[in-house]
Amino acid sequence: MDNIYQFSNQVIDKKWLLSQGIKLLYINDDFVADRNIVALLDIKDLNIVHGKSLVVHNTKGVFIVERTTKQIMNEFHQTNRVGFMISRVLSNYFNFKHYLPMVHGNVSYMPMTGGSRNNADWIGLHFIEDFRQIGKVARFKSTQGFEIEMDFPKGNLSSRLHDVSVMAEYFVSSTMIYMESMNLKVVPMNNNSILNAFSTCLCPRHDKMPHNYRDIGKGVNYLTDSILLKMCRGELGYRETKIIYTQRINKIKRNY
Repeated sequence: MDNIYQFSNQVIDKKWLLSQGIKLLYINDDFVADRNIVALLDIKDLNIVHGKSLVVHNTKGVFIVERTTKQIMNEFHQTNRVGFMISRVLSNYFNFKHYLPMVHGNVSYMPMTGGSRNNADWIGLHFIEDFRQIGKVARFKSTQGFEIEMDFPKGNLSSRLHDVSVMAEYFVSSTMIYMESMNLKVVPMNNNSILNAFSTCLCPRHDKMPHNYRDIGKGVNYLTDSILLKMCRGELGYRETKIIYTQRINKIKRNY
């Protein structure tokens, strides 16, 4: 199988994939994490003969890999260069306390349980167009036409989706404004995804969205300060070291 569309009009979950859908699966241990992952399902403790994760992929179909979901998510820095770094900064900027998602522009992966430090199920919200919460179960309708059910044992699904979309909106808006300064234009893909469902929200966190170049300058300064503090913390006089590094970075920007 080389695509996912044979799942159209099908509700899939771990149990279905590992029973009725098992004939549609294959092993792909050479898979490299990319933005076309629709969902990751943790099967590490299900005593499967081969494999610790199920990968639901937009172009490669559904397959089994030997790596855990934690290992796969932590490989994203190999293809997007930043991994969880900017997501962690954005989460602190908006003062989010729940599990850390992985946001990179209009690509957003949300953990359903356990967060990034454990093996969790992950859903790619840029491939989701609708959702509903049924008790402790989340059902997502994908842009490819199938539905997927995942355990969601704690929290309000709508609130969690809102918070991830806030981070993605901030990332995308900042990128658009920055690219305009270079006389370029960014057009986000998957505009019909759930990431746009909360764009008209008037909450305090949406008030922090950037509107001009000065706004993204503040965001870049926050990003730089956060990274430098993380790098220097634990060293003697780390706050002074951070100030020195900041000054050196600013000097590089100027033409003397």
